[in-house]
Amino acid sequence: WNFRDPSPFIDPNDGKLYMVFEGNVAGERGTHTVGAAELGPVPPGHEEIGGARFQVGCIGLA
Repeated sequence: WNFRDPSPFIDPNDGKLYMVFEGNVAGERGTHTVGAAELGPVPPGHEEIGGARFQVGCIGLA
């Protein structure tokens, strides 16, 4: 596992400091299953363009 590109910010709603970061996901490229359960809520008009299994990663909020 590898976490990178931290982006700290202060939320104007609560004044607290947070950090968004991205990370790698272990596994062979193209072998992951990415479906509705993994995507979670999506905005209206979202279109599935395919190939998500090749672009897996993770986003964290601290």
